[in-house]
Amino acid sequence: MNFFNRFGSFLLILGGMGILLFLFSDIAQARNYAYLLAGVALIAVGALFKSAGPKPTPEPSSRFSMIRRIRQQQLERSKSRMQKKKSK
Repeated sequence: MNFFNRFGSFLLILGGMGILLFLFSDIAQARNYAYLLAGVALIAVGALFKSAGPKPTPEPSSRFSMIRRIRQQQLERSKSRMQKKKSK
């Protein structure tokens, strides 16, 4: 995860908080549209930063590592058997 991706996530969270502040001000019947504007702007900039950055490379899954290891061992055994048969 690079800096721009993390900063984009931070801005998305701040934008969500800005929109929540607007909703709370609306519930209190003292609407403050600056919160809404700031929240929407922060979400837009955060989404831009998050989408513009390179995608993180997924780590290889170790879900079936034991099965892969067993298959690899079987493959190596069969190759060694084939080589022994050919050398005879």
